[in-house]
Amino acid sequence: MLSESKCRLSISGWFHGPTVLRTPHAIEAVPRCITPSDVDEDFLFSMMNQQYIDPVTQSEIQEKFEEDSEIQLPDFLPEDIYETLSSGIKSEDIDWVRKGPAIKRNVEVADETTLPESVKSCLKLLTSDAMFLIISNMTGLKLHPLAADSDSESESEANTSEPKAKKSKSSQDKGAGESTADEIEGGCGTVSYQVRRWSHGAYTLLHDSDMEQGKDYALDAVIQFNCDDWRDDCGGFVSYIAKGDDEELLTLEPRRNCLSLVYRDGESLRFVKHINHRLTKLSHPYFYDISLVYQEP
Repeated sequence: MLSESKCRLSISGWFHGPTVLRTPHAIEAVPRCITPSDVDEDFLFSMMNQQYIDPVTQSEIQEKFEEDSEIQLPDFLPEDIYETLSSGIKSEDIDWVRKGPAIKRNVEVADETTLPESVKSCLKLLTSDAMFLIISNMTGLKLHPLAADSDSESESEANTSEPKAKKSKSSQDKGAGESTADEIEGGCGTVSYQVRRWSHGAYTLLHDSDMEQGKDYALDAVIQFNCDDWRDDCGGFVSYIAKGDDEELLTLEPRRNCLSLVYRDGESLRFVKHINHRLTKLSHPYFYDISLVYQEP
């Protein structure tokens, strides 16, 4: 409280002690981008809902995706495959590594070498040559050289305030560790991925130097597991915003057996909302996801 009739008395000083070492600056690993691998037709039909292999369905999806730059594909995997994956991804044999630093993220990422065969098979599907072609046909992106060109292709610049789907775009600025177009056999794009476990206290934050989000254009894909009774007030949803703006462009909540696709430009950022204590009231203390980022050549 201020007073004209009283003087303020204070004592200040410094406490001296052993020097506290600063935490070393975290060095971000460059996301590992891979080109697609071949799978046979029997594997594709056994692992994926055949509805999404149908060219007519793919065309309908593309029409909606070109309008909204995002889409959710329910029942993406056959029910028995999804149940097997939901069980396998909870295996105690998986080595989960907590990823930081705290100013960017707090999430557990699976050591790929310890994943069960069921999860490896799902990754094989999502990173396959066939999936690159299917996603190209669903989105209009040129991830695969056999993807059909659209007559309505637009060469106009993307709106930087929201993810804007473009039919085809050649990336001019390649990040470290990425393959160039000449190095990609057959002109296919690339994909990076993580298998993640989310629990109470997990989150990701927006950051200017995020190597995953610094790309000019990218297609995000995510599918979650063991989130059947998920509640909105637990957090854990993916939020997209425009760089330098607090307005939310899109929210993706954990959904059972649903592949979510979002096309974003360099001005669109995403983060995963902090998972709060309400998670402990659900039947599962964790939920899991496979997160992928596809890029055109």
